[in-house]
Amino acid sequence: MVEKHGVDFVDEYPQVTQEDIERAVFRIGLKPAPKRQSVLIDAGLVEYFKAKSGQQDYQELINNAVRLAIKHDAR
Repeated sequence: MVEKHGVDFVDEYPQVTQEDIERAVFRIGLKPAPKRQSVLIDAGLVEYFKAKSGQQDYQELINNAVRLAIKHDAR
């Protein structure tokens, strides 16, 4: 507890220790978290990407295909 102006405050955050600092990992260039978006895709396209994906996430394959189309469109 911390006392300020005669009032006891409970600190919501735990004390950072030297051990916490030593375990910390400094990371640069992280991709932003994907934004969840609903898109209607033809069932045949979904089945195609699911069949191609194997163990990989089929949504990742769809994202990659759209990125590639955007890249080629920009030329």
